[in-house]
Amino acid sequence: MNNGNWQKIYLDHSPKLLGICRRYIADLQTAEDLLQDSFILAMQKSHQLKDEKALFGWLKTIVVNNALQYIRSNSKEIFVSTEISEIPEQSTEMNNSSTEKNHVLAYDFTREELLKSIDSLPLHHRSVFNLYFIENHSHQEIAKLLGINVNTSKSHLLRAKKSVQNYLLNNFVNHHTPKNNKKITQLLVFLGLGGLMWAQTFQSKFADFKISPSKNLSVPDDISSNTVSFSGSNKNFQKKLIISATLLITLIISVLAFKENKTFLHKFSEAESPLKKRQRMI
Repeated sequence: MNNGNWQKIYLDHSPKLLGICRRYIADLQTAEDLLQDSFILAMQKSHQLKDEKALFGWLKTIVVNNALQYIRSNSKEIFVSTEISEIPEQSTEMNNSSTEKNHVLAYDFTREELLKSIDSLPLHHRSVFNLYFIENHSHQEIAKLLGINVNTSKSHLLRAKKSVQNYLLNNFVNHHTPKNNKKITQLLVFLGLGGLMWAQTFQSKFADFKISPSKNLSVPDDISSNTVSFSGSNKNFQKKLIISATLLITLIISVLAFKENKTFLHKFSEAESPLKKRQRMI
């Protein structure tokens, strides 16, 4: 059985998971509390984890869901917008994207600057922005996660993009701000791939975003924190072992059958030889 210690898992994965939670929750202390809650929930539901390779992704899902639940339960802002009629058509959005070559996509912002731009967003816009551009969820998936419709998700995203762009432009752009390759930026925007550039910009900056927690994993007395077993991995190992054993047995049987057949042919050949001798003598 493949076992892992929860304290070790926390040490290994908590910095990156806290970085992910921090993108949703601006207050670091609150983000760290949510991380602790997420690990306790993971311990309680560890039987759901079937594959050791899926551990980080499984923990990440729990952390993100906890952050979204916290935002929804503690935010006075409205997730469900009634301004659906203001959502631009795709062609209009593409035309608006053509101006981005002179704004956010033209510059190489630091991760700290991008994080501040995300923090500046209203919580409902921040959630959609994170889920769409950094977590790579579709609007259909976001709508299901947040309990909103697809058009509302699109509306929140467009407003978030505009707010982020204005915030970065007004607070960080000056003659010292490094720029990206202008020709590539213009080409991708012209091809209608401005959204892809937004995603690549934020994903690349936050791919290895880590924050070391200020405290160790605190586990209630009624929850075991010693080990977690990956039953799926164990089952897969057993399955591979059975297949390997079957192949080995088949190979052994084939070899034995070949040897037996070879011995039979040899004896048959020896039995034939006196007959052939008599025929030659006649």
